[in-house]
Amino acid sequence: GGGRGGWTNARLRELCGGVPVRVEERGRPGEGFGRGRYRRMHFGAFLDALESGEQGLYLTTQDVPDPPQPQGEESAPAAPFLGGALAARLVEDASLRPPLLSGLVPALLNVWMGHSKAGTSSGLHHDFHDNLYVLMRGRKRFRLWPPKAWPALRPAGRVRTLHSSGLF
Repeated sequence: GGGRGGWTNARLRELCGGVPVRVEERGRPGEGFGRGRYRRMHFGAFLDALESGEQGLYLTTQDVPDPPQPQGEESAPAAPFLGGALAARLVEDASLRPPLLSGLVPALLNVWMGHSKAGTSSGLHHDFHDNLYVLMRGRKRFRLWPPKAWPALRPAGRVRTLHSSGLF
């Protein structure tokens, strides 16, 4: 776990229980997520649902307000662009800068959370930004392919350029 005393459900409830979140709803059994159905609820109620065995809810990226606009040349440097109120509360509690990453400034923080006895898959996709994945509980398997393998992966759409950074 992270933070002081670990991120147990009790600690998460204490930190974030009253934070409103947008939760994705799975459709019929076996249908999966990604159908665009969402529900708003408090994070504590979401934890209650997971603890009761609910497998049809998934916490994914949250609505993030536009960052404040600078008020002039003398304005302070921008704070990290957080993934909504939930990520902001968790950042206050945990050190998200291990020594290996001490020189980096996070630009976007997201929390994904759900419960599945059968397992789930996010499917093959390409992230446009570098990622640091922190697994709080459970297990996650990643299959990574180098950017130059894109022809064998048959992406949707047309790849115009593969930059030396790996960005399409």
